[in-house]
Amino acid sequence: MKKLDRNAALASWFFYQTYGVDKKVSTPQKLHYLSLLLACAKADGDVSQKEMDYFIGAAFARGCTEEMVEALIESETTIDLSTEVVNFIEVNPNAKKSDVLSLLYSAMQVCAADGTYSTEEVNAIRKISSLLGISKEELQKVEDFFAKELSLKQEARVLFVG
Repeated sequence: MKKLDRNAALASWFFYQTYGVDKKVSTPQKLHYLSLLLACAKADGDVSQKEMDYFIGAAFARGCTEEMVEALIESETTIDLSTEVVNFIEVNPNAKKSDVLSLLYSAMQVCAADGTYSTEEVNAIRKISSLLGISKEELQKVEDFFAKELSLKQEARVLFVG
């Protein structure tokens, strides 16, 4: 029997459950993607505990090790949005539009994890979108999908929690 790789299995499950695809992502790609998520959450001047908890879960779901997550958390105080966009482009020179759209969607999720999706966070996501060549119309589609998801989560809470 093949030895199970917990992190790889979790990442595979996550990508299938979230995006409907089985996706393999290199460690540098994963780290720069996650750094951008953290930079967005920090855009309003603070990464709340709920945002950090969501971020940590997102990192583990993408197959990160504890050491990788700890290094990302330690970088939070010095992380810079524009630098992280450049780093993302360097490790993803042939990124597909779908990769960038999923990045924007994930950034929205992290930013809103504390129940607040601030103007500064919205502007950070719009800046990333612009720098990575996503049109306003394409970003609007992601924002609309995100709003639908929030509504469905609220319905789920009512249904399953009461």
